[in-house]
Amino acid sequence: DEKHIEHAWHPNDEQLQTLLAVAASPACDSYSLRCFSHIFQTERTPLAMDALLLHLTNTSLKTRVSIVQALGAIGDDRATIALLARLQDAQENEEVRLKVAKALGQIKDPRAIDTLKTKLQDTQEIDDIRLEALIALEQIDRTQAADRLEAFWQSSNKELRCNALGKLAKTCEDRIDHLLLSRDFDALYPWLDPIALISADRIKLAAEILNHQPEDIRQRYMALAERFGLKLE
Repeated sequence: DEKHIEHAWHPNDEQLQTLLAVAASPACDSYSLRCFSHIFQTERTPLAMDALLLHLTNTSLKTRVSIVQALGAIGDDRATIALLARLQDAQENEEVRLKVAKALGQIKDPRAIDTLKTKLQDTQEIDDIRLEALIALEQIDRTQAADRLEAFWQSSNKELRCNALGKLAKTCEDRIDHLLLSRDFDALYPWLDPIALISADRIKLAAEILNHQPEDIRQRYMALAERFGLKLE
């Protein structure tokens, strides 16, 4: 997070080159590589790409997670193909695949869309990975978001639906829209159930609490409904 970055150690150019050289060695141990990955994540340096990709499949679980997080933070689409392979590998650890889905959303490479759609629609996949796939798709391409979400909203698991909308709410650029998707207008859990109708009473209450005109709130909900497949009364 920002506080961590503010207090993190930032290597100078010479120090960074030394770290890169050590990380690029096939003999680099897992613990050192994990430490380096945290630094590369903070610095967001594309120069670390080759070293990170070299070790993506052949080191410890914790280090693989750190590598994936660094690749996502760097945001270089050269990592896309390798990350997609990790996401599709059923033998890969769930935590790694979860971080991979998140990283793909950060990278925003359209080549990831088809695989992420498959993960989203895979009811045998764990819910957290499906949710991250959903968020990644929203970050990459919003043009078909409502169509993708329609099938997801049909889940009989209300908590899953609400948590999904909560994650989507965090992609809203406007703070008011984020607030409107939470039950108590605070941008916090619990979130609205996306299959429940947004009533006129809720619009009126939102206008009062957020100090906005009811028509403005209604228009905002209409836009959110179109974007996320919600329904107004």
